Amino acid sequence: MKKILCLLSLMILSLASCSTVYVDITIKPKDARFMYWVGDIIDNDEIKQNLLLEISTNHYQYLDSNYTFDIASDGSKNMPEHSVYYDLKQYNEEQKIVYLINITDPKITLYGLNMNSSKDEIDHILTSSGFRYSTFSSRAPAYRKDQYEIAIYPSYMSVRYFI
Repeated sequence: MKKILCLLSLMILSLASCSTVYVDITIKPKDARFMYWVGDIIDNDEIKQNLLLEISTNHYQYLDSNYTFDIASDGSKNMPEHSVYYDLKQYNEEQKIVYLINITDPKITLYGLNMNSSKDEIDHILTSSGFRYSTFSSRAPAYRKDQYEIAIYPSYMSVRYFI
């Protein structure tokens, strides 16, 4: 009887250690150090102008507060080589919406994945969470689920929300 109980305990313990990460893209990961998540709506008066870079009408890039802009000799602001920044669109007169998170900092992990993760690791975690691997004519391959997309490459990661 003791052998059966011991064997049963070992089986339960081994099953518990084989858990898979589930990606719920609609919720900001608990371990993420991001200011915002895709789909977040930000009041204009909450936006710090020193972190904002206007790209064109209705398209802004917002640098995460953990980083600072590189300042060129002419005084213009440039994104640092390693950072997290958010692409924003005007949502209404008073607010902007985060539709893309760009990650170029190799220290950042997302759902246990980073820029050094193998294709097999990325594929396993994302496809087991319901994402499908897809390619688009204008961009490199990515994983898509509903109106969300995750791309992980050796030099950057991105999370996109299709509005």
